[in-house]
This record gives sequence, C-alpha cells and structure tokens, in this order.
Amino acid sequence: MQILEFLNIIELLKNSAVQINKTVSIVYFNEIETDGKLIF
Repeated sequence: MQILEFLNIIELLKNSAVQINKTVSIVYFNEIETDGKLIF
C-alpha cells in the first residue's frame, strides 16, 4: 500500500514538473519574441 502511495506522489510531482516546464518555456519564448521585435 505504501509503495503505491509513493508512486502516486512521484507521478504527481512529474506532472507538476511538466506543467512548470511548459509554462517556463512559453514565458521564455515570449521574451525572445519580444526582444526580437525590439531589435528589429
């Protein structure tokens, strides 16, 4: 039982990490896009 709970927690953490990475990537690419517009 404890092992299953542990695995569920790991899954939740992985899913959270994926969401955070997506958000960071979107923000990062938006900044690059904005910088490009300012330069050109």
